[in-house]
Amino acid sequence: MASTSRFAVLGLVAFTLTACAPARSTPDTGASTEGQPTQAQPRTLVVMTRVEPRSLLSKGILTGVFADGPNARRVFNAALFIEDERDVPIPYLVEEAPRLDTDSWKLFPDGRMETTYRLRPNLAWHDGTALTAEDFVFALKIFTDPALAGNFTPTPQNLMDEALAPDPRTLIIRWKRTSPDADSLALNRFGPLPRHILEAPYERDSADAFSSSPYWTRDFVGAGPFKVDRWEAGAAIEGSAFDGHALGRPRIDRVRVLFVSDANTAVANLLAGAAHATMDDVIRFQQAETLRGEWAANRGGEIVLSPSQTRYVQVQFRPQYASPSAIHDRRVREAIIRSIDRKELSDAMLSGEGIVAHMMVSPLRENFGDIDRAVTKHAYDLARAEQLMAEAGYTKRDGVYASAAGERFSPELRAIAGGTDEQELSAVTNLLNRAGLNVQPLTIAPAQATDGQYVATFPAFSTANTGTSGDTPLVKLWTGRAPGPENRWTGSALGGWSNPEYDRLYDAYSTTLNRADRNNVVLQMMKLVSDELPVLPLYYIFQVEARLSSLAGPRSAGTSGSWNVHEWELKGA
Repeated sequence: MASTSRFAVLGLVAFTLTACAPARSTPDTGASTEGQPTQAQPRTLVVMTRVEPRSLLSKGILTGVFADGPNARRVFNAALFIEDERDVPIPYLVEEAPRLDTDSWKLFPDGRMETTYRLRPNLAWHDGTALTAEDFVFALKIFTDPALAGNFTPTPQNLMDEALAPDPRTLIIRWKRTSPDADSLALNRFGPLPRHILEAPYERDSADAFSSSPYWTRDFVGAGPFKVDRWEAGAAIEGSAFDGHALGRPRIDRVRVLFVSDANTAVANLLAGAAHATMDDVIRFQQAETLRGEWAANRGGEIVLSPSQTRYVQVQFRPQYASPSAIHDRRVREAIIRSIDRKELSDAMLSGEGIVAHMMVSPLRENFGDIDRAVTKHAYDLARAEQLMAEAGYTKRDGVYASAAGERFSPELRAIAGGTDEQELSAVTNLLNRAGLNVQPLTIAPAQATDGQYVATFPAFSTANTGTSGDTPLVKLWTGRAPGPENRWTGSALGGWSNPEYDRLYDAYSTTLNRADRNNVVLQMMKLVSDELPVLPLYYIFQVEARLSSLAGPRSAGTSGSWNVHEWELKGA
């Protein structure tokens, strides 16, 4: 497969469209609103993020999800582990990960477990106070406080019984059940909180007052590579290198995180040398093409693409909503996917850079090659599609598939109105109708897309996308996440597919501790999905990041793009 070899050659990391060479100028570091750069200062990293964070805590207070800048948050935060560009956890505040079958990772007959973490020596907060195991014990108390529950994502602390600190460098976590998260408690999962700063207001103030404390924003004290010096609301966060950083002092002295919501302004800042890099969806593929053209002559920067999402067609499996019912025939679903020239589609959507998706998980996944060899691929093949439709009782009449009773096969295909979703809807409809599948396109208003019941009761097909890392794509097909009246139509498994074997595998994935065994479970899940086709994968969507060639060190894009920011360097600074 072309996409497989492409990623293999590049070592399964994000790939660049434009080679690097020295940029024309040094970015500014002064106070700047969008598009208003000022004179630069040496050794200051200037990055742009799309949304001003509502909090700097990576776990997310008042955010629910991490849409407002996971890479920008990382700059100021540290946790037990950090995940690299392949989502592989690396010890951060700990000396090493707990290991199964040792005293550091104990399993008990009743299904509970206990993990022990030895913190690195001489850990400190940005204000110089010692960071100890008690700060993790305090964090668990905060994260599990019912009065604050709406502020933090529930996992993995919902699986923890208690945290103990027998000495300043030893953290013990006792778990309610087995959990594979124990050796990957990274930034967005579980980290310390400065007890010396927060304990008094936590004991004294109301939950609302505690949640709105300036600590979470302008007064933030963390343990990441950079410490907050100044937060200019609506403009930028300025920070300086933290000498006590657990993985060593950053190689760059200062950082300035600009809030730039307009993609064209971000492009202008890069071309003017007013910023070194983008983060967190500041620009999209269209702006990447503009930058590539501008940098073609002077090789002033690079565009880095990370396949952060999979576009797919979801299928309605609830019989009370499905129409036509023939979509429940697996042969019909295979005929549909074989009628879509996905290479033509993805290239049209991504200007020739498209990569066909045969599964939901990321090509950057550490065992992607094994999964890719195992899954069943359904290549574009109109002859095979026609054979499958015939086996399902449909033959072409006047170029359109119809049943023996003369009823045309005319399924609805939904997409959100506007932008690339609508463009994609038109392209997919044209491809399917060209093959004789009389698809009826329907665009829905963005407001309708927020109505859980409406989006879950589509009659046949609906385009969608999913993140590709962790369990995000896996949960989209788990019965436990299917929306319905019993859960007020919440959940991401919109098609309502329910497969006992897949559910068994998902439960195994959620409790299997050995990483290799867990990867094998994912392989089995993707193989099953490729055989049964509860969804029809189309292509990968790229998260786009742009960088001046004067910046060295970044190794990826996506939500893990800034994981090694402490290693970045400015050439010639």
